[in-house]
This record gives sequence, C-alpha cells and structure tokens, in this order.
Amino acid sequence: MKLLLVLLNNQDQILLCRNESGYFVPTNGAEVDENFGFDSPQEENRWFWENCGLFAYRRYICFSRGYCVAVFELYGEDSAGSGFIWTDSCSIDKYISDNFLTVLLKAVVKNYNCSKTVSWINKDGFQPYLNWALKTTGCDEQLSYGKIEQIKNTYVSTIFRFRAGGELFYLKIPCKTYLNDAVQIEKFLVNSTYGLPEITASYPGGNAFLAKAMEGHDLSVETDMVFLEQAVKKWADMQQRFTEEQDVFSSKISLLHDYTAKGIMKRIDKFPSEISGIFAYLDEQPNAVDEAKTGKMIREVKRLLSLLAECKVPGTLCHGDLRPGNIRVVNGFCFLYDWGMGMYGHPFYDVVHFLHVTRRQFTQEQQEKIKNTYLKQWEAFGTGKDIRRVYGTVERLKDFFMVLADADWLMETIEAVGGKVPEGSMDSWLLMRRVYYFRRVLDRFLAGDNN
Repeated sequence: MKLLLVLLNNQDQILLCRNESGYFVPTNGAEVDENFGFDSPQEENRWFWENCGLFAYRRYICFSRGYCVAVFELYGEDSAGSGFIWTDSCSIDKYISDNFLTVLLKAVVKNYNCSKTVSWINKDGFQPYLNWALKTTGCDEQLSYGKIEQIKNTYVSTIFRFRAGGELFYLKIPCKTYLNDAVQIEKFLVNSTYGLPEITASYPGGNAFLAKAMEGHDLSVETDMVFLEQAVKKWADMQQRFTEEQDVFSSKISLLHDYTAKGIMKRIDKFPSEISGIFAYLDEQPNAVDEAKTGKMIREVKRLLSLLAECKVPGTLCHGDLRPGNIRVVNGFCFLYDWGMGMYGHPFYDVVHFLHVTRRQFTQEQQEKIKNTYLKQWEAFGTGKDIRRVYGTVERLKDFFMVLADADWLMETIEAVGGKVPEGSMDSWLLMRRVYYFRRVLDRFLAGDNN
C-alpha cells in the first residue's frame, strides 16, 4: 500500500496536492506492508522541504483498512506553493471522494494531539524538546531545515541530531511506557572500560535526554568475528558486575520485570488468565487460545524453570531484545539502547535471543563461536558441560520469555490507554504493533516451535 504523507499546520488543516485530475494526499511513492516497522523519517521530511518548501517532522504512523498514514507536524511558515492547498478537515469531503479515507483523515486531525502512551504527542509536539535542546547546548540559533535532523522515529521513541559548539548532540525522546534509557546508561557508566555516550542533560520530568559521543553505526552482521567475540566477552563481564551490585542496581531501576526462574514461578499459574484477559480486551472469542495446549506448554515451562532455579548462574541484567538494530558501535565499543524489554533474569537469554534473530545472517559455525565465547566467561559458575546444559534449558524457554515480555508490554500499554483507543491515533498504532508481536510469538510458543 502507499504511504500517505499527512501534514497538519497549526490550524489543524491538511495539506493536499492538486493536479489536472483533482486533489489527493501526498505520497513519496513508498510502498509498505501492514507488518512493516518504520525508522528514519529523513527522506519523508526532505520530500516536504524539496517539493513544498515546508519544514516538517514526522510524529507517528497509523494503519487503518488498507491505508498507511504518516503524520507530520509543521514548523514555521505554511505557504506551500501553487501545487498544494490547505483545507480544514470538515471540508475534506469536497476534495477526496474515498469515504473511508476522509473518515480516517478526520480521525487523524481529531486525535493528532492526543496520546496516553507517547510523550511527544501533545499540543506542542516536538517544539518544547527541541527548544530545550538548543538552549541547553548554548545554541541560540532558530530552528531551520537541516539544523536539527530527525534521524529515527518509531512507535517507541524519536531521535534528533544536531551540531552545537563543534560537537554532535543527540536528543532522544522515548514513549511513556518505555524504560528510560538515560537511567540505564548512567548505571553503565560505573564501568569506565565500556564505550558509552555521555549524558549531557535530562529533560525536566525525565522523559528525554541529550547525549554526545553516539557517532558510529549500528552493529552489522558482517562485523568481524574477532570484534563480536570481544563484544560478548564484555557483555558477560558487565552482567557479572551487576550480579555483584544487585541491591543497588534493582533499587535504581525499579521498572525492570523479574524474569528469574523463581520470579516467573510465582506468577506462571496466572499466566493463562492474563492471556485470556488480553484477548477479552481485544474482543476475541474466549476459545481464542486452546486451553489444553496452553496447559501442556505451561507444565513444560515449569519443568524447565525448576532446572534453571537449581543452577548456580545468578540472575542479572538482561537487555531483553538484543539484536543488531539495538546495538550501536561507538569508537570501537558497543552501546546498547532501546531497553523497553529490559529484565532482571537469566543472563544467557540475551545471547540466545541475539542468535535467534540473526540465525539467517550468521553461519552455524559463526553462531557456535559466539555462543562458546560467551559461555566460556561463565565457567566460574560450573563446568563447561554444566554451563552448556543450562544454556540449552534457556534456549528451550526462549519463546516463553518472548511471549511473557510481549504480554507484559501489551498489558502495560492497555493499562496506559485506559480503554478503547481512537482510530487514527498514535495509541492505536502502538497497540496494534504490540498485538502483532504478541500474537506472532504466542502462536509459535503454543505450537512448540522453537525455530
């Protein structure tokens, strides 16, 4: 489907293109599917500048009945040139004949400044954050195209980049249901051997921060194996350091879920009813989950958790979603970000998850090398044979950890929105994405498919 570029001005008017055939919502020709994720908005922001002379940032994306709408907010003047018109949402029917599209566009305008989950969806949008960032860095220049680049925009965070005083700064704004990355990074800074960005300042209220030293690139699966081996050694070292500081660590980051074997065993009997509660919220049929199949899988999970509870490897910090896209290589070091699924649990889960999501990129030999390098660092807690046996148990629990994390995040999102979400809102997109991931992993878990 086409990605529609819906731009709104300060009077809640929508920008339309016009040609000999009539009026239509702009599109830059991008084709997307319903399951796509979205990342850098720079091409779309540039499209508005080069084609309309308008300075815009993307706020969010929503899907509805075959339409994909990217919603943008305007900065500065709104004179778009002869090829475009601004129209009030109440008048959109005069220009567009597709009834459902007009309904969707009106819903977008109505809910443009409404979100219970995303901090930047409010009447002032990004403006307060951007003004704060410029002032904090001593940059008194006004906002202009190219001054501050929006380099990432997803359903969980948005990131801006700009230069001030000869240095490159990054402004990150996570959504409210997302773990504060700044807290995690400050905790990591206790280990000076780890290459991490410098937190320059936190936004009042704590839901955004400025950082330096984030130049570099996301981890590539084509990265040299020697570098990857060094990275997993350092991550094992970091996790072991956190086990030594458990009390201080858990008191500073109270939002982490307890996914240790003992922690899960305390709630596992309630898990089927939690799933039923989720489906009830989604208006699914009560038999949407096969009770017999669920019961069988839960019994197997209990057996495996009891094995984990007996092992000597301690619980510690886990990222929970370790993948190349969440690992930044900065000056030869790895910086982990996007901690929405951060957990206190079994350390091996991170490497199990990383090797799962990269299984089509790494050869079996490469995967074995990464795994063995990591596990070698834990042999103070058992023989090599014992450690590999524990790893195998964690590997068999992989899908359960994933479905548990997705269920918890989905339940937190449901609690945050506090009821049915309006169509065309950021909350509807966030909830839809969480439901998509939850269904996919739950189906795999119930099928007993660990691939």
